[in-house]
Amino acid sequence: MRDDFHREATVYQQTDANRLQFGRCLLNAYLQQIDRHATGFCNTCGVPETVKHYVMECNNDVTREVQAFCQIRNHEHNLANVLSNGEIIRLICRKSKRPI
Repeated sequence: MRDDFHREATVYQQTDANRLQFGRCLLNAYLQQIDRHATGFCNTCGVPETVKHYVMECNNDVTREVQAFCQIRNHEHNLANVLSNGEIIRLICRKSKRPI
């Protein structure tokens, strides 16, 4: 998967994928760790906005699309599967309305 994804993905998608996998992305929980966000909480849910929350638990378009993708493709809906699937990473990049 990684080879196919990196061969087909744009540089921006590859960067986003790496940021998500390492948890060093522009989500509020990480921004709070580096003193760039006051609380680190999700603006929608009021809980820490971690990678897991953003792609698995939040009430946002990204989470809904990831859940639908996993259900349609009969993939187990867990963070490891989501972050190791190139199609899902591309989906997250497309659906995210903000920089990751």
